[in-house]
This record gives sequence, structure tokens and C-alpha cells, in this order.
Amino acid sequence: MRLLHPNFLMFRFCLRIRFIGRGIPKHQLASFFILRRYLLLCKRHKIDTWASDGTLLGAIRNGKFAGRPGDLDFLIRADDSEQLQNLISNSLFGKFSFIRWLPLFRQTFAIEINPSLFVDRIYRKIFVLGKMLQMLEITSLKIDKNDRNLYKFESSLEGVDFHTLPIENFNVDCSSSIYDLEVRVFKNPENHLETLYGSDWRIPRITKTEVLERKPHLWSQK
Repeated sequence: MRLLHPNFLMFRFCLRIRFIGRGIPKHQLASFFILRRYLLLCKRHKIDTWASDGTLLGAIRNGKFAGRPGDLDFLIRADDSEQLQNLISNSLFGKFSFIRWLPLFRQTFAIEINPSLFVDRIYRKIFVLGKMLQMLEITSLKIDKNDRNLYKFESSLEGVDFHTLPIENFNVDCSSSIYDLEVRVFKNPENHLETLYGSDWRIPRITKTEVLERKPHLWSQK
């Protein structure tokens, strides 16, 4: 079985040893590891990135991930989109490893861009020996054509196409944390989280795993 592959078992063991004492549940270690590498990549190349959706929810509500994260959600400015795509492609599977576990990692899913959408969205699935560890989901911020004081970006909310937020909310240096990692957030994220998850967004929703897989917006602590 893939999960019993000696290299994969060694990978999981090394993650546990590397982050021992940080209080990170074992089912969140891979997400934490990849988040750390992503933030370092953006910092190194001076790309501003802000937590969004479920990643934002976990950072603001719990100071950690919201349940078992299936993806990492972030926002970037549209001007940085092409550069980040190239960096992820080159550093994930190129000479300078984003993950630093080559040859364990292999490319199995290319970046998908749909030019017909108002904004671009970057999707990158990361596999180790056939098992998916995480997906990066990065949405671009574009200036709203109808109001140049607003950023417009694609929504993950069912039945809603786009959200808008004041550009000034992104010009203020605000941050939260996921465990001991500092994550940038935009100003007044609570209002946006209420729009996404309802007025009770501060209350974790406990669900069964199979329900969570069908309805990923129901964030679980388990």
C-alpha cells in the first residue's frame, strides 16, 4: 500500500519529529509544513498574501487550522499572480525545492487557469507517493471596474460569484497566527467571515468526516 511505503512512513515520522512540542495535531502537520513553506516563499520574494476563507477562519477563530484543512486559502494582488505561479512551479518541482523533499514529491496536477473568469485562481495539489497532502488555492485581487476603491475577488460561497472589500483594508498591516506562524489578514476580517459562514461563525461546527467531505464549508474541529 502507498501509505505503508517506507519513504512515506519516513516522511510522516520526520514531520512529527520536526514539529514536536508545538501542539500541532498529527492530521494537521502536513498542512502546517506546506503553509510554512508557502509563507516563506512569499516573504522571500516580497509577495503580499492574505489568509482567506477557511484559513482565515481558523486563524481568527482558533489561532490554528479550522478542522482538517483540505486546502490553504490565500489572496494575492493580481499583479503578483503570474510571478507566484512561476515561483510555485519552479520551486515545487524545479532545482530549488519549495518543499525540500525531492525526490519524494512529484508533479501530478498542473496549475489551472480559466481566462473566462473575472479573476485568476491558482490551484496546486501536492502529492507524496500518490497521497495528496494539500492543495494551495490562491485567489487574485483585482480593482473593481465600478469602484476603484474596492478589490473584487472570486467567492467560495455557494450562490455568490464575487466579494468586494475596500482596498484600504489591505494597506493596513494586520496579522493573526496559525500556531506559531504569523499570517497576514486584511482589516476587519470578522465582517467578511460573518458573510461567509453566518453570524455564528465563531462556533466550531462538529461534523462527521463523510459529511465534511461532501460539504467542506461545514468546518469541523475533528
